[in-house]
Formats: sequence, structure tokens, C-alpha cells
Amino acid sequence: MISPGSVRRWTWLRGSVVAPLVMLTLIAPRLIAAAPAGDLPQAARQAIPSAGAPPFVKQFEETSYYLEDVAFVTKDMAWAAGQVHWDNNRKQYVGTIVKSTDGGETWTPHDAGVNESLRGLSVLDEKQGWAVGANGTIVHSADGGLHWSKQAVDTSDDFRDVVFVDANNGWATSIKTVHRDERTQEPDDWQGSIWHTGDGGTTWVRQSLPEGASLLNRLDFVDEKRGWAVGLKRVGQDALGPKHSAAIYRTTDGGQHWNWVDTGVEGPLGWSKSPMGDLEFTDAQHGVVAGGAGLVLGTEDGGAHWSKQELVCGYPSCNFPLYALDLFEERHGGIAGQEYFYTSDGGARWSMMELPFGTTVGLYDIQFTGAQQGWMVGDHGVVVHSGDGGHFWKPVQSGLLDPLFGLYFVNPQRGWFVGDYGSIVRYSSSEAPTGPAQFLSPIWRPGQAASLGPGLGVQIIYVP
Repeated sequence: MISPGSVRRWTWLRGSVVAPLVMLTLIAPRLIAAAPAGDLPQAARQAIPSAGAPPFVKQFEETSYYLEDVAFVTKDMAWAAGQVHWDNNRKQYVGTIVKSTDGGETWTPHDAGVNESLRGLSVLDEKQGWAVGANGTIVHSADGGLHWSKQAVDTSDDFRDVVFVDANNGWATSIKTVHRDERTQEPDDWQGSIWHTGDGGTTWVRQSLPEGASLLNRLDFVDEKRGWAVGLKRVGQDALGPKHSAAIYRTTDGGQHWNWVDTGVEGPLGWSKSPMGDLEFTDAQHGVVAGGAGLVLGTEDGGAHWSKQELVCGYPSCNFPLYALDLFEERHGGIAGQEYFYTSDGGARWSMMELPFGTTVGLYDIQFTGAQQGWMVGDHGVVVHSGDGGHFWKPVQSGLLDPLFGLYFVNPQRGWFVGDYGSIVRYSSSEAPTGPAQFLSPIWRPGQAASLGPGLGVQIIYVP
């Protein structure tokens, strides 16, 4: 709204921002404007569409870093990437890459070279790294993340994950929305793609996927030939829209051929549009994927065949959302989700274990640092620790009330947690936690940002 003469009369200016009006601004001696405090980036870039009204130009916004991925190159050096943030000097939204050289104590922003959100990171060593994101964005650094340059790729799809096995060979997953829900206009179907480079990203080529490849979430390679991608496969459509099943794709020739692996699981996942949440191989032959509504699959032949693994929960159905898994000592492991499941027989049987806070808290990441020590993070700043190999868990205070979505430990005494609003929490101790105590300290929380939400590929990667 504006008042061209006095505040007695206001003129309504139709715009695209839907938010409470909480701020009045004197633009000129006889022109007052009311605007929302938390306008969206798209609206902030547009002039008000009304004859005779001056354009609104954003002058300042609190700098907030909404992190999607963190990669620790050494115990001291780390890079993190995320959604665009407001640059008050350039008066525009720019890509987010920040770096730490002191083990996460302090973080310094670096120019990402793009104005797009970044979702995934892959690092080889202290010099070489790649980041991928929205609108066909792939950027590369050859100097430890100080400078980033955009690499050419012939697509405007949104990249979700990237992995490099050496300085030349890398793969990235992307998606393009191909259908929206008629009622909500939210995306409900996608076209998934996998891209490969054999020259360090100078050129990227789309690889062929089986028909129906939809939302691709995670990607993993054990060498330059053998790799897997997990996500959703389009299996049909009904009156409610497109239908999907969990899908695993496998290659044994570097992606020249990707094959859909028949897991024996048919129909929708049963929980929202979530793809399979996590994938882990203990060696080139043995792997587990978990996600969706209580879906866990295992392979013992390098992914050529998968079988559904048993969940035991004491209920008629164990269709709980599952987000992350971690395997250790070949036959032991845990799965974090709306409930926690544990195996001691390589995944043939996963048993639900009791947690200290009931069943109302979502757990989004899990890691075991050895045969005895384990950690999980989740809603409301929840951090839990196990000192007996994942059988029993005790809460550890994080100092936060916001969700934590990712964690990584370089050794049992040192680890980091990342979560909502750009939060980073460090754990450092010579002793394992013995009970509820203030062992963690938030070390970086720059400001307010939109919620990450679970199951979006948030992860921390450490390369020794």
C-alpha cells in the first residue's frame, strides 16, 4: 500500500508477496509504503506493478546461511554450501560457499561465482572440489575453495548430488519437474538424469537411464566403474496423480549403461513422495539401502540382486519413515528415522530399539565411530549417544531447539552437527558422554532462514 498525499488515504498496490505487513517506510516526503519484513527473493527483485508507483529495491537483509552440505577435507579444513544468501554490498542474492580452516571454530564466506542455490559437494583433497545446485549449476575449485568457476553443462535441471572418484571422473544427479499437483501446484513428478565427466568437469555428458527414472536422491561410486543411484521410479498414474516406487539403478561400466535393479518391491513407498533415504556399501559386494516407509533392502553381490530385509517392531506394520543408516564391523548397524532399528546379523533382521524420548522425535542422521560409540541427531536439537554399540542411547544436550539434520565424526573425540538456520554444533572431548550433560556447543548460527526439512540429502563428508 502507498499514500501519495497523506496517511489519511491509502492506495492498494497488488503484488505477489503474501506475508504480514510489519514495516512502514517513508520513501519520499509524501510517499509512505507498507511492506513485509520477510519477503521472498522473487518478489524482492520485482518492481511494484502499478502506474506511478516507484519500484521497491531491497536495501538490506540479515545475512543467513542455509547450509545443504558440508565436506571436511581434513580435521581442520572444511567447506560448506547451501542456498542463496543476500549480499548487502551487491544488493542481490548470491551462491553460498563458506570455509573453515580451524576445525569449524570459524567460517569465512567465499564467492561461489554463481547466484544459484547449491545442494551437493564432492572433495578430493585440500585443493580440488566441486559443488552442484539449481538451474544446471556446477562449480569447481582448484585452490582449496578460495575461488570457484562455473563449469559448462547443457541443462537447466536442478542438480542434487555429485561424486568424484579421482581428478577426472565424476558423476552428478539432476531432476526436472515434469508434473505438478493440480490442487497445490507442488511438484509430484520429475525426470531424473545422471551426468558424467571424464575430464574434471570441462565437459559433462548426460548418460542414458531406463524409462521412468524420476526423483534421484543419492549417488555412490566405489571406483571409476561401479556405482549406484537410488530414488524413485515412475510406475503409472491414477486420478490422484503420478505413482512411484522405490528404485535402485546400477552401473558396472562407469555409467555407459545404467540398469534398473528389480528389488521385488512394487507399488508406492507409502510415505509422501520420499525417495529411498540412504545408501551404504561396506565393500564392493555388500550394501544396504533404507528409506521411505520402513523399506530396507540388502545386496550381497554388488547390487545385482536385492532382497527386502525384515523389520521387527512389535506392531502389525513397521511402516515408519526412515532417513539414514550406518553400518560398522561388517554385520552391525543402525537405521535412524521416526524409530530406531538395529541389526547384528548383517541386516537379515532389524529390531526396533527403545529410545529415551519416546517415538515423537524424528532422527535424521546416524554414525558409529567404532564398535561401541554411536551418535544420532534429530528434531528439536536432539542428540543421543550410545556407548554399547547401539543397544542403548542417552540424550546429550546440544544447546539448540531447532532440528539437526547431519553429523560427522573424524574420530570418537571430535565431531560436528549441522542443522536448521545454518547451525553448526561441535563436539570435542577426551571422554565419551556418560549421561545427560552439556557436552556440545553451538559454534555458528548466523541468522534466520527457511527450514531444511528431513530427507533432503544433508550430509557431512570427511576425506582423510
